[in-house]
Amino acid sequence: MILALLINMYVPTTLYASTTMPQIIDCPLCKQSDYSVLYENLSDHLTGIAGQFRLVVCKGCQLVYQNPQLDAAEIQPYYQEDYVSYFKGTKNNLSRLQWFLLNYGLRKRAKPLVQHAKQGRLLDIGCATGHFLYYMQQHSAWQVYGLEPNAEAARFAQEQFQLDVHVGYLEDKIFPDNYFDAVSLWDVFEHLPDPSHALEEIRRILKPDGLLVVRVPLIHSLDARLFGQYWIGLDQPRHYLLFSHKTLHQMLTQASYLPIGYGPPSGSFFPFMLSLQFVLFARWGRNRSTEALIKVLRSLPLRILSAPYFFVTDQLGWGPQGTVVAKVKKSVPTEAEQF
Repeated sequence: MILALLINMYVPTTLYASTTMPQIIDCPLCKQSDYSVLYENLSDHLTGIAGQFRLVVCKGCQLVYQNPQLDAAEIQPYYQEDYVSYFKGTKNNLSRLQWFLLNYGLRKRAKPLVQHAKQGRLLDIGCATGHFLYYMQQHSAWQVYGLEPNAEAARFAQEQFQLDVHVGYLEDKIFPDNYFDAVSLWDVFEHLPDPSHALEEIRRILKPDGLLVVRVPLIHSLDARLFGQYWIGLDQPRHYLLFSHKTLHQMLTQASYLPIGYGPPSGSFFPFMLSLQFVLFARWGRNRSTEALIKVLRSLPLRILSAPYFFVTDQLGWGPQGTVVAKVKKSVPTEAEQF
């Protein structure tokens, strides 16, 4: 249960519908067609659904992206109703430890936003079952809204937390111009097949001085290097894009956003252990021995013993997740504003 709880903070839903058929695509960032293959024949380690997927590196800007790219119809089966982002935990059905861990992660998530603004209208894109919005509703002065394409997840957020969650996609243009003071995408941006289009729509609904907060897995992180094709951050086929700090900055500035703050790269125990689980199952098979070993590795004593690793990697900037806070540009950036 705790595993599903914390992975919920790491793996989001698909947010932006696409009408493009699967095909070899140009780089979503610099539009060049020249690339090298990073990983071939990747599997869906998370759900076990059949399929082979490929990640490539653009030779122009170094963005990592899925190529060929699955279309909306092909990707949908990989978001099942029991997908971890649709976690349905509440204070009533979780232990005190589970509820504490959930809120600890949500407090860390909220920090980059509340450092820059204390109140206003907040839209969380891909809010899933609404835990982040519920936390903000309970612990801040923000007026919260959600956008979630999965009707069952949205219904849970509406009924359990009494949240204002709309079922749909960004392209549905549900919200009026200049409506929100902040828009957040927590582990969602990498799921968007057309990020430039998404950023354009977000710019329309943001107020002129509004904030955009984006968190993504980082392809240059220590976890990505340790686990390679088994790193949970790859999450094929759901992750269309994998960013570095540089490519995320370039994607935002190219879409007329100005990054104004960065949260420190961070990691956590259970995503790390899930990546390790993928490695063990691939090398030794899924059997009683490997499952027993994984149970030991997930135990509380091991979690306590591993805490210094996560502290050190976070302090050194090697963590697997990065957060950026940005505003809409009001003019052409100066040379000093470039990454």
